[in-house]
Amino acid sequence: MYDMKILKKIFCFQFNFVALRNLARFLQYTLNKETIKRIQLINLIVMKLLNFPVALLVAFLTISVGQAQRFTKKKMYWALGGNISTSNYVGDIAPTTSNFSTDYSKTRYNLGGQAVRRFHPRMSARIGLNWIRLQGDDATSAKPGSDVAVFRYRRNLNFRNDLIEASAHILYDFLENRGAHNHRPRGFIPYLFAGVAVMYHSPKMKIDDKYVSLFPLKTEGTENGRAYSRVAFAIPFGLGVRKALTSRFDLSVEVNYRYCFTDELDDVSTTYPKDMFDRTGDALYASSGGTYALQKGKTTSGRSFNKEAAGPMGTIYVKSLGDGTYLVSETPLPGYTLFASGYAPVLSPVFDANGLPVLNGGQQVYTTGISNIKEKRGDPGWDHFFTIGASLSYIVNVGVKCPKFR
Repeated sequence: MYDMKILKKIFCFQFNFVALRNLARFLQYTLNKETIKRIQLINLIVMKLLNFPVALLVAFLTISVGQAQRFTKKKMYWALGGNISTSNYVGDIAPTTSNFSTDYSKTRYNLGGQAVRRFHPRMSARIGLNWIRLQGDDATSAKPGSDVAVFRYRRNLNFRNDLIEASAHILYDFLENRGAHNHRPRGFIPYLFAGVAVMYHSPKMKIDDKYVSLFPLKTEGTENGRAYSRVAFAIPFGLGVRKALTSRFDLSVEVNYRYCFTDELDDVSTTYPKDMFDRTGDALYASSGGTYALQKGKTTSGRSFNKEAAGPMGTIYVKSLGDGTYLVSETPLPGYTLFASGYAPVLSPVFDANGLPVLNGGQQVYTTGISNIKEKRGDPGWDHFFTIGASLSYIVNVGVKCPKFR
């Protein structure tokens, strides 16, 4: 009964935005599948009679109407849920410099909530809010024998960071679901997802059995240290698998990698602050690391020396010069005492402000901590992290009826 009306609307219709909207509504709410097929036939005639852009527009409307007829609003739904996951950090305080290197002994647990909107046979939109904890420690995370182990043992930094993350994702299912919520496939549905996220973070360091906020201490760079933003952005992406448990409950398991646009999740990025040697207390420890702070009299629990695997200097003897520096020998000499046997505490050569080695009686002077602020504190590359978790969702609204077209 609509055929002549449709012909009249297509050929007499003025293509402006208001009219296009009305036509789309008319088609969506009044046409059946048989009529859509006739529109497709009419479209072939339009391609011959009208210019190509108009024909493309009609084709797009036809396809959109077809999709709407097959996945109507009655089949769309909202689902609310919660998730629990584990998190692992990738950055400067990690076993190696690889973008996938992480210390699994520092795996931490996280909680979150989410809302999902099913709007397409294969696609859903998801928003989420998560609390995530990241952690790392040079003393335990550095890989013994690696090319960065000695540097990280000597740097001797640690951190813990609690993040509040808000995110939005688009999920794409590998298998179609054209049914209503109670006709969802009951098998396993693999899916991919990607999106955007914004995070608020504030790294802390453990000093004398308490966690001290690092942001106010300005631990890096410039004359008196530099500040950084505690708000960061990330691109989350990953894959998962979902299973319908009942007509309303879904269980999902997924891996979510966050590519972050910040290098300060661990408060380690570039160089030591220029005023580091003038600092005291927590500000000294946080910027320089435990080994240098110890030689300046700052006590720390259980962090006196980080141990490197036994090597050529597995057994060494030292002569203290009284200011936290030493002369080193591999054999016992008068005035020298046994410094280590079976492992080598971190000893590094001392350099002056011009980068020249400091000598005493023609011998190189060593220290257990940082000796030159020109040394790098970290690598200026972005930090990342990933989570592995499970979520349980409940479909809250079903059977929503579309309003009648008038």
